[in-house]
Parts: sequence; structure tokens; C-alpha cells
Amino acid sequence: MDDETSPLFRPLLEVEVAAGTDPGKVRANNEDHYLVGRLGRSLELMATNLPPGELPPRYEETGWFFVVADGMGGAEAGEVASRIAIEAGLFHHLARPAWYFDDCDDAADRVLDRMHELLDRIQADVLRVARGDRSLNGMGTTLTAAYVSGPNLFLAHVGDSRAYLYRAGELKQISRDQTLVQQLVDQGSIEPEAAARHPLRHVLAHAIGSENGGALTPQLQHLELRDRDRLLLCSDGVTDALEDGVLAAILAAPATPREACSQVIARALEAGGPDNATAIVAEFHLRGLEGGGSADGETA
Repeated sequence: MDDETSPLFRPLLEVEVAAGTDPGKVRANNEDHYLVGRLGRSLELMATNLPPGELPPRYEETGWFFVVADGMGGAEAGEVASRIAIEAGLFHHLARPAWYFDDCDDAADRVLDRMHELLDRIQADVLRVARGDRSLNGMGTTLTAAYVSGPNLFLAHVGDSRAYLYRAGELKQISRDQTLVQQLVDQGSIEPEAAARHPLRHVLAHAIGSENGGALTPQLQHLELRDRDRLLLCSDGVTDALEDGVLAAILAAPATPREACSQVIARALEAGGPDNATAIVAEFHLRGLEGGGSADGETA
């Protein structure tokens, strides 16, 4: 948008984003899939007798969504599961689009309910495909999805792929691993420091496709963004290889999201590349919240 355009017609949210994946140095195939999408509602000026420059020739307000899915299962089943999960989610959303976030009291709850509904539909589709092909029996996938509209970030999470928010020098994991080891940590049976080395750390407590048709128990969260926040979504091929301190240093560097994303994957490969490594890095620019703003990140 031209800087000379009236501030009234500048978009509230602007996003810089990059995504990438690598099979790593151990696995022959890549069972990770990712998706970055932009939703928009726009106005194009066709004719007017207002003075030139009073209105922009085109105005668009956008919402964004980011998804990482890490499949599991024998042969190519994991690859199929993560692909179907993303395709099904997009299909069901487009069949009944509802992306614009308003300021009604229950708006956030309605968005989170909608995300839960989409996850249930994804679950049903993955199970249906698995039951129709014996070679895909037992396949499943993690799924971590973020939807952003204005300063609102909504997170839907199943499994152990992760979402991090980097803000003002601090990296915070905003997703919670749905693993048996994390349950042991929550129960106080093991110390948090032992979780990263525990032999059962990759055993999932919840995953799409592995609930025997039962209801999913996703993590659903609403947070408020600040100007220049950065979001990282990644598969466990990244987090198994790199400690949070390394990820924080990468996101803190004066680099573009594309450079940061490339660095995340490159560092995971340098650390041995034990698994498929996938990352999405997004930086948010919010009009009216420049310089930090006053919005606090909260869960709902």
C-alpha cells in the first residue's frame, strides 16, 4: 500500500512469512507437510468523482493461516496422513468460509469452536482413508495450526509439533506437547529436564488418526499479538535437534523471516538431521501497535 494513502485505508495487519522443509539426514522420505495461506476481503475502486488520491485504487484486509503436520505410520502412511490432514482442513474451511474476526464478546470463542470443528472433520477424513486401505492402517499425524486476524492469534494444536512466540527478546513455547512424557512431567513423576532425553518422549498421547474414532482433545488458544512479534511453527525434527536457546537466538537476529526459516532448518541439519525438519516463521506488523503496543498475550 502506498505510504501516501490515508491512514484510514491502510491495512491493520501486514505479515512477512517464510516456510520450508527438509527430509533430514536419516529418513528416506519426508512425512512433514506445511501450508501458508492468506485470506482476504478487498475493495477495488471502479469509478468516483472524489478528488484524486482521496481513496486507494484497491484496499484489502487479510487474515493468515499457517499449518505444520508431522505424519506417522509404516511405509508412506505418515506422509499420506499429514497430507490428507492439511488438504481436508482447507477443503472444509473453503466449503464454509468464516475467517473475519469481529469484536463481539463471544467472537474469540466462536473462532476456537470453528477450529475445533475443523479438527474433528479432519480426524474423520484421516480415519476414513485409513480404514479404506489396509496399507495405511494405524497412520496418524500431528497438526499445529495458527490463524491470525488483526492482533488476534488463534492456535489449534494436536500432538508434539510446536508453536513458539518470540517477543521483545523472549521466546515462549505457546503449544503444549501432547505426549506421554509431558503427562509424566505434569503429574510430577519426572523432572522437566529429563523429558528431552526420556526414551518415550516421542510417544503421543493424542494425534489425528489414532483416537480410534473418538473425540479429539486439542489445545485451543487465543493470544493477542504485538507489533513485530514473530511466530515459529515447527515439527519435532527441529525441536529434537535444537534447544530453545538456539531458536531464540535465530529469531532475535536482525534477519528476514526467510533468512530465519532457512537458518532454523540448516541448524537442525547441522545437528544431525535425525528427522524431517519443517519450519514456518512469520513476523507481524500491526498498525496502531508500533513500538510494542499495550496488548498482552492471553489464552482463552
